[in-house]
Amino acid sequence: MAMLKSEKVKVGDGIAEALGKSHASIVAEYRGITAEELASLRRELHKYDAKFKVVKNRVAIKALAKGGESTEALKPFLKGPVGLTLIYGDVAQSAKKIFEFSKENDNLIQVSRMVWRYPYQSHLLRSFVC
Repeated sequence: MAMLKSEKVKVGDGIAEALGKSHASIVAEYRGITAEELASLRRELHKYDAKFKVVKNRVAIKALAKGGESTEALKPFLKGPVGLTLIYGDVAQSAKKIFEFSKENDNLIQVSRMVWRYPYQSHLLRSFVC
């Protein structure tokens, strides 16, 4: 079902606010992940004060524009079915959980990494959390 424009704006504002409050975020493509697997990931992330949110790309792009320059680096990675991991607590443990989950579930592809608002290349973040 299509969202009304007012609903998209409300969702976008919520994402912008969440990005502004988070310490870090990770964009991941979740194509092929079941609802049960996503629920399991969300439960694990909750332990470290992090959330995985499925977002519509166009809504997320507009939210990122509201978030300022620090979130602009994520824009190019919003292609396909993506989710944002918003990390409010332990960045290292949350990122590690995403990496562990992606090893167990080949369908979860980490597209972009963003730690403390700075884009990191995959191998740098991996060395940070592993």
